[in-house]
Amino acid sequence: EAGPDDIAIYAMTGGTTGRPKAAVLSHFNIVSSARTLKTWVWEEPGGCTLAVLPLFHIFGIVAMHVSIANGGYLILFPKPPQTEELVKTVCEAGADNRTFYPGAEVMFQMLAQFPDLDKYPIGAKLDRCMSSAGPLHKYVKDEFEAKLPGVVIREGYGLTESCSGISMGPFDKPFPAGSVGLPLPGIEWKIVDMETGTKALAAGETGELVFNGPVVMQGYLDNPEESAQALRKEEGKTWLYTGDLGHMDEHGRVFLSDRKKQLIKVKGYSVFPTEVEDLVGGHEAVHECAVAGVPDKETGEAVKIWVVLKQGWKDTFSEAALLDWCRKSITHYKVPKYVEFIEELPKTPVGKVLRRKLQEADPLSRHAATESV
Repeated sequence: EAGPDDIAIYAMTGGTTGRPKAAVLSHFNIVSSARTLKTWVWEEPGGCTLAVLPLFHIFGIVAMHVSIANGGYLILFPKPPQTEELVKTVCEAGADNRTFYPGAEVMFQMLAQFPDLDKYPIGAKLDRCMSSAGPLHKYVKDEFEAKLPGVVIREGYGLTESCSGISMGPFDKPFPAGSVGLPLPGIEWKIVDMETGTKALAAGETGELVFNGPVVMQGYLDNPEESAQALRKEEGKTWLYTGDLGHMDEHGRVFLSDRKKQLIKVKGYSVFPTEVEDLVGGHEAVHECAVAGVPDKETGEAVKIWVVLKQGWKDTFSEAALLDWCRKSITHYKVPKYVEFIEELPKTPVGKVLRRKLQEADPLSRHAATESV
């Protein structure tokens, strides 16, 4: 019989900022995560969870466990469905006003942009939605909520190393856009300085998010060095260092800026990719975009943006025109130096954009890597 500290699964990290690692998660970790999320999402037993997320991913695993822990049922797909199939299935099998939809930003964007959405009563099925596995940009949130009035979408936050969710915005009251919410029951968090990771910062100051609680992993499989960097003990508590930067307001709500490893330094200025993506993503021609730093001899790093244009703009809109708009709309050091139009952004199986893949494939990055050898 398995005990609470026995290993339940080895969950692979996404590898968005480096090589994937296997997080060692115990039965206690998994059960704690499922029960914690259940109390936040559901007020009563039952209900339906729309499980588009792959079950080999920690986000999909926990979505499954949350539904089971609450005595509900899952709508499962053997492969990612087309939007029309998804909408039809939810309308046929979803619980009225009790269908929970956890997913990545791209899933909500696809639903909001489905041209025949008004032909289906999906708004009467979906009760609440949670976006995670990457930032929820304001332009996507606004479009989704405008197309589905009354359906609440909140941003949640979690890691493979924490069995998925550790925070979420409340569904029963207004909550500021851009916040990943409040800590779930049993979670304690704080923002610490980026240099040493030992000094707790005051409200409004930007630093690294760290937390402790029953969902924190045991470590990385056969990787003591990475484990020691991620897990640090303090006064009998094990704190997980997330590598995510942000600040906390006076109410304890956290607003994330970006990954520590993806922060772009331009002449000493800090540029957060998510902020630039949010600004450029609001342009009427832009379907989606991704930002990363590339080597630059003059500024150390330069901002580059990869853009997927909306249909109807591909033959009439140029990189130069978008760059000109950026110069007029964005603070000077955040303006991309390079713009590249592409057909599709690379993503993980759950829809998280792989900025690192774009960055490593860029000619400037490859040239810099060759010079350093």
